[in-house]
Amino acid sequence: METKMKIILLNLISLLTTNCASLKNCQRLFPQVASYDSVYIQRLDTVKIVLPGDSVKIQVAVPCNNFELITENGKLTSALKVVNGILSQRINIKPDTIYRYTTNTVTKIKEIKVPQKVKFVPKFIKVMAWIGGGFILLFVLWLLRKLKIIKIL
Repeated sequence: METKMKIILLNLISLLTTNCASLKNCQRLFPQVASYDSVYIQRLDTVKIVLPGDSVKIQVAVPCNNFELITENGKLTSALKVVNGILSQRINIKPDTIYRYTTNTVTKIKEIKVPQKVKFVPKFIKVMAWIGGGFILLFVLWLLRKLKIIKIL
């Protein structure tokens, strides 16, 4: 009977003195630190590229009647003429504009600060904790007296 009571008493004391990790221990083991957060903004811009116009003129002597033929196709104009036995061809290319898309990535980095918790324990809770601790101490002393480990009074 006495060994069973000692085992029960040992288990009770170990339950009262051990607990899960407290908030203080968690903050000591895993401290909160400020971190950085990156935001990537991708913009699609257009760049205007102007291609200059160009022209070519070719003249050749041929035995032929006079005539003129002009064709236009979008940005290209072609003129074919025979004047006094001379064949001349002229090709004109008008200036053109093309648009090329480019991506610009802008990175914005800002620091995220960890808010610090303000610990506040009301006086009522502190008083109740001291009273509870006193009752636990009295209970342990009472158990030790009942088990005749210590002799008080």
